[in-house]
Amino acid sequence: MSLTEAFPEICLRPAVPSDAENVAKWMNDPETTKYLGYGFLKPRRLEDVREELRMQYEGELTGRSFAIVNGEKTEYFGQAGLILPDERAKTAEITLVLTPEARGKGIGKRALELLLRFGFCECGYQKLCARCLSVNAKALKLFESAGFTREGVLRRHMRTAEGLTDVVLYGMLREEYEKQVG
Repeated sequence: MSLTEAFPEICLRPAVPSDAENVAKWMNDPETTKYLGYGFLKPRRLEDVREELRMQYEGELTGRSFAIVNGEKTEYFGQAGLILPDERAKTAEITLVLTPEARGKGIGKRALELLLRFGFCECGYQKLCARCLSVNAKALKLFESAGFTREGVLRRHMRTAEGLTDVVLYGMLREEYEKQVG
């Protein structure tokens, strides 16, 4: 079964340089970036975003980056990815960011399910990790409802616009995922 068969209304497709306008929009939205930490405290230029997407698309950066789009691939909802892959340990970290318009509609949950399936079934990872700011209640709830185990807290670990914030670490093992999906 392909990624799009599980949830035909939402799919993940490789992020491409032409996504730069959509990505730059949320990257420069203070409401979105307040949960993303110090790498997003300064505005991002469209040209820089386009170049980063080009590098990801052409494999110059490690990991996989996806655009979250509707089934017809005409409406952009955000970005998802598997970053910091460790091919020896077969682990990677999940990233997930939604546009303001996409929040609260179940899109993040569906995108996370697709990303988990891709990471475990297609990439063969034995563990997927996630981390989010302790003040991001919606993200904490999303990861916990998806079956992630809270593995720890990095205290006052990330600088945000509000100051230093704790980061919550989550993990899911392949066998936990397989048990969930049956």
